[in-house]
Amino acid sequence: MNIVETNIIWMCSEEKLARDVYITLGTQWDLTQFKKIARSEQRHMNALKRLLIIYKLQYPIEDLDIKDLNEFLLQTTNPRVIRTYENLVRGSRNHLRAFVSALEERNETYTPQYISQEEFDEIISHQWNVVEKVEINKIKQSFHQSILYLTLHEMEF
Repeated sequence: MNIVETNIIWMCSEEKLARDVYITLGTQWDLTQFKKIARSEQRHMNALKRLLIIYKLQYPIEDLDIKDLNEFLLQTTNPRVIRTYENLVRGSRNHLRAFVSALEERNETYTPQYISQEEFDEIISHQWNVVEKVEINKIKQSFHQSILYLTLHEMEF
């Protein structure tokens, strides 16, 4: 992936975060300004969605977080930080499995962009325990609701 493609994906995350923040603020404070800014951020996301399509890019689903956290783990010796990062990686791996499973149910596939295919395959093939199965069903349900919401709002990432 070249720097332009990396930046497009990064900007997708930034614009989505901005939109979500303004939606939350607009709901919490019932201020028109926040709601207008949220709509503007949605237009920014729609513009970036067009770039994703043009460049045939997939919006990263958790594998960027896994990559970053794996790198951060190598940069610290603090046990508390390590424990927190390991828990975050575990959560991201669970989310990745949930999202990929939900995509597969829609006959779609996901190709990792930031982690190796080997690491991706290892994560996806992990055997679930009972607690993880309950969690994965909650995540999948949330994912399906998010897809519906985003589809209705013209953005699918």
